[in-house]
Amino acid sequence: MKTQPMAPPRENQVKLTVSVPPSLHVLLRSWAQCEGRELTSVVLQCVELSVRQLKSNGSIPAGAVRNYEVACEERLAAGSATP
Repeated sequence: MKTQPMAPPRENQVKLTVSVPPSLHVLLRSWAQCEGRELTSVVLQCVELSVRQLKSNGSIPAGAVRNYEVACEERLAAGSATP
């Protein structure tokens, strides 16, 4: 019987709390409603896209980017080390 390779362990998600102005909340909530999505899904999309843009234009400190890259490399290594 052939066994499937194990997937790397999934990272636990970290919960963050943010405060936004009421007008931004209306925009985000309306966006989510218009697309039939959860508000958290829309907010996560905004955060991901913003962080990628900030990373690509050099706005995030180099030390933070290095820490991120090291964490990614460790995750990849852990994934390839599983049988």
